[in-house]
This record gives sequence, structure tokens and C-alpha cells, in this order.
Amino acid sequence: MVTIINKLEEHSAGHNSVWRFPAENQEVDLVQLGHLSHQYALALRELGVQRGQRVATILDNGLDLVVLLLAIWRIGAVAVPLRPRGNVQLSYRKHLQNYDDVCDLSLAIHASGFDQETLDFCQQRNKRAVCVDYFHAYRSTDSQLPKNVAVAADDLALLQFSSGSTGKPKGVMVTHGMMMAQLDNIRENHAISRGGETVASSASWLPINHDMGLFIGVLSPVHTGCDNLLAPPSFYMRNPKRWFKLLSDYNVDFTFSTNSVLASTLNNVSRLQGTDEVNLEQLHMYVAAEKVSPVIIRKCYEVLCPLGMDKSQVHIGYGMAENSLGCACTKSHYININQFVFEENGQVSVVKSHHPHAIELVAIGPPDKNHVITIRDHFNNILPELRLGEINIESPCVSPGYYNNPAATQRSLEGGRLRTGDLGFFYQGELYFYSRRDDMLVIGGRNIIPEDVEFTVEEKLSFVRVGGSFLLGIENSAKGVTELVLLVENHALRSTEEMLANRVKIQKRVYQEHDLLLNKIIICAKGTMEKTSSGKKRRKIIRDRFVNNQIDNLEMEYVSTAI
Repeated sequence: MVTIINKLEEHSAGHNSVWRFPAENQEVDLVQLGHLSHQYALALRELGVQRGQRVATILDNGLDLVVLLLAIWRIGAVAVPLRPRGNVQLSYRKHLQNYDDVCDLSLAIHASGFDQETLDFCQQRNKRAVCVDYFHAYRSTDSQLPKNVAVAADDLALLQFSSGSTGKPKGVMVTHGMMMAQLDNIRENHAISRGGETVASSASWLPINHDMGLFIGVLSPVHTGCDNLLAPPSFYMRNPKRWFKLLSDYNVDFTFSTNSVLASTLNNVSRLQGTDEVNLEQLHMYVAAEKVSPVIIRKCYEVLCPLGMDKSQVHIGYGMAENSLGCACTKSHYININQFVFEENGQVSVVKSHHPHAIELVAIGPPDKNHVITIRDHFNNILPELRLGEINIESPCVSPGYYNNPAATQRSLEGGRLRTGDLGFFYQGELYFYSRRDDMLVIGGRNIIPEDVEFTVEEKLSFVRVGGSFLLGIENSAKGVTELVLLVENHALRSTEEMLANRVKIQKRVYQEHDLLLNKIIICAKGTMEKTSSGKKRRKIIRDRFVNNQIDNLEMEYVSTAI
């Protein structure tokens, strides 16, 4: 079969695209990228790495990580790209132990000066760890370069850990066949958006240990042979204006972002308006990885169109790691935004915006080519248009399962069809995402989507940072009702009076926007809202910590102010 390594060599021979790493102040062409990956592959061989063994890369986005992934595939090993750091809730050693429990790592490659927890983990479990500096110092001659190992379509290429909202990581098995099918899908989708033209220049800051970052930041530019701009997330977040200036300077026509990141950075990008520094007329941007708010789409138009982008160049994408990324997206038309009302029986009605219980949703677009998306009920029956149910996916990109986890595989992936756990529906041929099935709350007969309430608080109230709130329903056994509790991170030093005033503002805003009365608003420490690698809140973990009284520095008070 044709592999990603074959594509690298094909494009290296035909033309010499440039890969730019602005955080490292480096540029390499495809020939250099290929040569470095040969060198690193030989170094891996001398370290004893064999075909099929799992090799963890614990590195930030950059040249070394790209080259190591290519080297791993050259020798037929399995790449395991891991997040390069822990978080305030869980030690990094525990993270590594969780990953190793799943896949029995053969080698861990880490950055120079890496934290002691990684080394402690390797010593404790008798795992080999090597610093990336080893590869820098390694020298070989061209005559020593190993031949590429031939692989079949169903051979394992990587384990994509789907951090999701649960504590135990699940290693999604991504085969070489899945990988190449998804890359064909990405190329075709963008060509449709561009009137038949393929990607000329791509860019990404998304973390490579996440499926979207891996495919958009590494695999897709190798597959198409285009120019590429790659940086770690911190490079983007430190200076979003700088990033969009680079997109303009290098005529980037293909990039991705997320709803939460755009919510927190578009105001900064808006300062480029009127400066003549940026021209984004070539740029197509896909917003994916989490539920996309209509507010953010309108904000994209408001900020990016004056910089040269057309509205038709903003797209919505939807996918899962278990489908090796995307299965649906908006393509050449504008994004449709509609108002819906949801009945208890799952019936969905299109309504006017003045309806008191209307929920505004953005269309994702039709299914991609070679993808069959169905909406199903609890009995696995396929539902018609405007009926809410679970989104199911069938495609050549669907994973055979979770590594060493047959129970989870049977629940979600048995028979080659992915049961996503997402609730959605079709309207006029386009897919709409409503909520994660496990996240939805039912209060007084109404379906409450926590993300919608959280976004209102985070977008409309300046003292709540993006990603800094969390809504959950807690059963009050004494009253026999479910109470709505909102956790809000206190990201600045505030007096008791200020916090009380902020609670009142939150309560009023949620009541005005959603006709909901919050039973409790709890101020908690910064860092409480743990995120996945794609920026989504790890809902089950946050809820479990709250229920088990493990969230630090809570100030628990009922809101008693009249609306």
C-alpha cells in the first residue's frame, strides 16, 4: 500500500516545499525532512526498537517531533504521541503510568531538561527513556540508512490516546489504511472548498498528541507535499496577532482552530484591523474539536472578514479520534445557523428566534465522501430528519477498536460502526451537533446543555475567563430534585464583596439568557477546570472531584438575590 513515507519520498523528488518552525527559528525542506527521518530511524534501530513496538514521544510541537514520528513509521514501529506535561490535578508520572498500563511502552523519547517525573516513571517500571539530544548527536552515512519496512493497510501506525472526559485513557488504534483514507478525505474536502485546488500552504499550532493536531500539523502537509507552518500551542497563545501575521506572510490557505481558543483570542486578533499588515484572502479556517457556538462564528466574521477572509472561508468540522479525525464539514457554502426546539420524545422543530425555548445551533455540513452518518435511537433504529439521537459513523477511517480494551471496543466500535456518544440530528441534509449524551441535564422536563450555559457566562461576563466555568446537576435527595450548580474559577484576587457581586451578575445573566435559576454558584481555585489536549473540559473528572469534595478552595454559598 501507499504509506505516508511513500508520500514523503514522492513529494521530495517532485518539488521542495518548506516547513517553517517559528518557535525554533528553523526552516527545512522536504528533502532535509526525509534525510533527518532516515537518520533518526537508524538511531531507533540501534536503540533496539523493533517492528510493532510502541514508542512514546513526549515532546512539544516542533521539528524533532515531526522527524521522530516519520522515523518510527519508517521502521514499522507504533507511534504513541503523548502530552508533554501534566496538570495541576494529576502528576505526570501518573499520566505515564496510565498510558503504559494500556500499551506497554518500549521506549519513551523526551526533551532535554525534562522533568524528573518522567525519569522516575521509567526507572520504576524498568522502561527505557532517551533524551532527544541522543538523536541530534547520532551520525551515520547514507550507506547505513535502513530500508523502509513494508506495512499493510491493517498494520497499526499509532495509538491516539483519546483523553476525553474520563480518567482512564483509551488508546484508539489507528492503522496505516485508516490514516491514508482520512488524509485523502481531508485533501478532497479542502479541494472542494477551494474550487478544485489542493492545499498550497498549511499551518497549525494544535498539539500533535491530539488527533486534529497530528493530522493537520504533520500528516496532511506531508501527504499533499505543501508548505507548512508549525508551532506549539504556547507560541500561538502568547501572541495570536503574530500567528495571523505569519498566516498572511506565508499565504496560508488551510488551518484549523477550536471554539474555545477563538473565544479567548479573537479580540487580540481584531487589533490587526486597519493596519494593512495582514491579508487573509487565501485562508480557509476550519473550527472543530468541540461544540461550535454561533456567537463565535459571528465573531470570526466580524474580526477576520475585514482582514480579507470571505465568510465562505470559515468552515465547521466534526469528527472523532475513533474515525481518525473528520467525517463531516461545511464546504463551499456559508454556515447555516438555525433555531430549534427539542421535545421530550426527541422531535426537533425549526422555530423563529423569538421562541422562548429556542436553541441556536450551527450546521456542520453534509457527511464527507465515503462516510455514512446515521442518527439512531436506543434500539439502534435509524431516525429520520429532525429527530434527535446518537450520531453513528461508518467509513474506511473507523478504528478497529481500543488497544487492549475489548469491553470499550464492543460498546462503541463493534462491527465497524462507531457509536459516538454524541447527540445530533439532520436538517436539510446537514448534520447538527447537540450535546454529548452523558453531559446533557434534564431539569423540569427541559434539556439543558451545560456548554451553552457556560459559554454565556464566559462570553458575556468579563470576570469569567474562557473555559473557567462548569455547570453540573446534583441530586438533592431531601427535596427530590436536581439542583443546578455552577463552578467558576477565581482567576484574580477578589474581595468577598466582589465575589458576592459577581455571583449576582452570573445569576442574573443565566436567568435572562436561559430562563434558568442556578441553585449554587461556587467560586473555586484557578486550574479546577481540567482540560483535554484539545481544550475540552474533562467533565466526568471535574464532576467526580466535586462530588468527592476534592476541589480546592471552594467558597460554597447559595445565591439568594432576587432576579
